[in-house]
Amino acid sequence: MCGITGLVDFRYKSSLQTLRQMYSSLGHRGPDAYGEYWKSMPLYQIGLGHTRLSLLDNSTLASQPYRWKHWVLVFNGEIYNFREIRHTLQQKGYYFESESDTEVLVKAFDYWGEMAIQQLTGMFAFGLFNQENQQLILARDRAGTKPLYLFQSRNLILFGSELKALIAHSDFPRQIRTQSIGLFFQYGYIPSSHCIFEHTHKIQAGQILVIDLQQNTTRYQTYWSILDSLSQPIAKQNYAESFLLQELDQRLDTACQTRMIADLPIGLYLSGGYDSSLVAYYARKHSNFYKAYCLGFEENEFSEIPFARNIAQHLGIPFEGFILENQESLPLTMHLPEVFDEPFGDSSAVACLALSQRVRPSVKAVVSAEGGDELWAGYPRYLQSLRLYQGLKYTPNQIIRLLLKPFHHRKVVKLRHILEYPQNPIWVFDAVSQTLSNNLISALVQNFTPNSKKTLKKFFPHDPIHAMLHWDYSQYLVDDLMVKADRTGMAVGLEIREPMLHHPWVEWVSSLPSQYKIKDSEQKYLLKKLAHQKLPRALLDRPKKGFGVPLGKWLRGPLKELILDTLSTSSLEKHGLLNTTTVNLYLKHFYQGSDIYATTLWHLLQFQLWYNRWI
Repeated sequence: MCGITGLVDFRYKSSLQTLRQMYSSLGHRGPDAYGEYWKSMPLYQIGLGHTRLSLLDNSTLASQPYRWKHWVLVFNGEIYNFREIRHTLQQKGYYFESESDTEVLVKAFDYWGEMAIQQLTGMFAFGLFNQENQQLILARDRAGTKPLYLFQSRNLILFGSELKALIAHSDFPRQIRTQSIGLFFQYGYIPSSHCIFEHTHKIQAGQILVIDLQQNTTRYQTYWSILDSLSQPIAKQNYAESFLLQELDQRLDTACQTRMIADLPIGLYLSGGYDSSLVAYYARKHSNFYKAYCLGFEENEFSEIPFARNIAQHLGIPFEGFILENQESLPLTMHLPEVFDEPFGDSSAVACLALSQRVRPSVKAVVSAEGGDELWAGYPRYLQSLRLYQGLKYTPNQIIRLLLKPFHHRKVVKLRHILEYPQNPIWVFDAVSQTLSNNLISALVQNFTPNSKKTLKKFFPHDPIHAMLHWDYSQYLVDDLMVKADRTGMAVGLEIREPMLHHPWVEWVSSLPSQYKIKDSEQKYLLKKLAHQKLPRALLDRPKKGFGVPLGKWLRGPLKELILDTLSTSSLEKHGLLNTTTVNLYLKHFYQGSDIYATTLWHLLQFQLWYNRWI
């Protein structure tokens, strides 16, 4: 894992010192080595910077920026099938000096051109400069596991693994985008197609773009989308379940095996749920884990340590559980804006950061199990949305008109929002998933323009479950879960690997008819059947427990002074971006005993802490 950044300045106003400031800001992502490339071309200056976390081939032969012939590469991630690609290229006459996937990536593009991206299996984000035709290629992996931000104006291009690298350039304009503030309070994160700053966005998952530096033009291409598999499910309903389970077994085994390549010990994040327990079962076959880890809390109802310990003992994996004390929530919360240099509202980030800090002294890489719920419809909101969608399709217009009257309870407001377009399953699912609907955000965020429902009228799979899976995988997984995993891990130089995002496995699971994902209200139907073949059912069969934190207790306890000070009227009036009357109303309801706006208060706290740090 690494940090990458770069600049192209058509004004000749940047400097090597500026580039060094940019990549130095990413030192936490790669504490083992630093590297730079700087050149003045006839039309522009170009600089590429890199910070390295060594997990494969620790020799200097793999140092970055990696230069070979007319290519210069900065690369963050792991190409898990690099040895197979290397073998193919050797047969084509290519010679290799190192054992690194970095060298393989450069020579793959030298041979296949842009089509090389289709050969890659792994998690990655990279910038590749072709000095011969003066093109800069930027790309991101299929699941958005690795981040890549881009700022582009007429005369300046900046990119980097995190926003702080772009902010380190003195000419980066820190102009806040009001619409992105609204999106943050709507979802708790800012979707990839947006950014908190104007003229800046994230490269989309499964996207490659080519910037012609001579013409100063940009060409985007989506090289992979889960929609392709979800929209055309293979007629596997004609196959016996025993056959599908055998396929599932082999494919998940392969997915886990690919993630176990490393020259150093690997750890395991284990919750004791279906996903992480299955990953532990398969990955254990291909590596001796250094240890399995789980984080718990003082409140037993939030702790998964007993379940994780039982699975680890059954599989013979060394186990260590950590307790996050409530008083630790304060320093961790204060540190979040440094970790997430864009507003980020998933409160479990506190726990993820704490776990990464405890694990990192022992290992540089851990295996996790994100993606299972987004592939197998595992969250409660799938059933909630499905029932709403199926029921509202046939609701008489008279009842709809009655429900659209201006009631103000939050749940009624959300239902009214759903009823604007109840025939679209993505619209229903998106509304159910939101923290606040448009009209509540309009009352909170100054000058916010609500999103039109037309934005969700684009093509979606005819199967409502697959439509919801598409939305969740493409948005929540990429922009919440992958951001959380990457930033909390890389904040301490820890790589997190996700076997369930192995794209051949993702494509096959997505092509399964939805009856294997939800059957008679049983979620993760086929995956659970596989788990029951591999592990004792008694260890797994329990109500779903997400990786939640005791947020209400924190906000009324160790974080109370912080939140009241940070969200005071005088603090908020300094920028005038939020309606202080609405904020004070949320605070009043919460501290009078209502938890209905606890998540929104956490989002408000995170936004204001971010603003205080970066603006």
